[in-house]
Amino acid sequence: MTIDYKLHEYNFAAGGDYRARVQHQRTIDLDGVIDAMAMHNSGLSRALMVGVFYEFLRTLVFLLVDGHKIETPFATFKITIKGTFTSPDDQFDSRRHTVEIAITPGNQLQKDFAAEAKPRKCHLKVAQPMISRCTNGNSPTATTTLTAGRMAGIQGRNLKFDLNDPTQGIFLTPVKGYQDPTPLGPPVRVEDVGHNKGRKLVFVVPPDLPPGAYRLEVCARFGRHSLRTGHFDKLLTVA
Repeated sequence: MTIDYKLHEYNFAAGGDYRARVQHQRTIDLDGVIDAMAMHNSGLSRALMVGVFYEFLRTLVFLLVDGHKIETPFATFKITIKGTFTSPDDQFDSRRHTVEIAITPGNQLQKDFAAEAKPRKCHLKVAQPMISRCTNGNSPTATTTLTAGRMAGIQGRNLKFDLNDPTQGIFLTPVKGYQDPTPLGPPVRVEDVGHNKGRKLVFVVPPDLPPGAYRLEVCARFGRHSLRTGHFDKLLTVA
């Protein structure tokens, strides 16, 4: 058994540090915990284990409400009061203060966990725009042609971008042709975007775009520093 983690850039650090984020396999509820217990304790009935759990919970609440601090092998439970008091004579006010339970892992739990835990680094899948389909508003079945001055649509993932950032957006780069995709000029940014969502973009093809072959790109920023580009795998013909 391993604990999977991925490294993510820590945006609040000045030195470009990275932090680990654990990739939990799934979330286990009480039924799942009891199922796991039953695998290792065939002599205990499921009904008994459920009863013990709920009785323990009821007893915890009773003792905490009675003002006790509770120490067990797996956790320490204590009471905290959150909020600021204005003077030594101030009193608890539910509008400004809350009573909460603080839970700290117990020494035995931490010791046993540390002895068994085996971290494993996983490959990070970097989020970036992914274009799966481009359609011509004049002919929704057409996936490789655009009409200057008419509507068009893009489908995919992570497509949403900041319209006010000139480095982000939908770009059409003129190329020599299908056999030679060498750029013939700088990318043309689409200015008229009507629908800007993660899975779908709707825009107007620039009316003054010259006919020819184009490469379609979507640029979007992820975090403060990461500007990423997604390319459509087919060249488009503008008529």
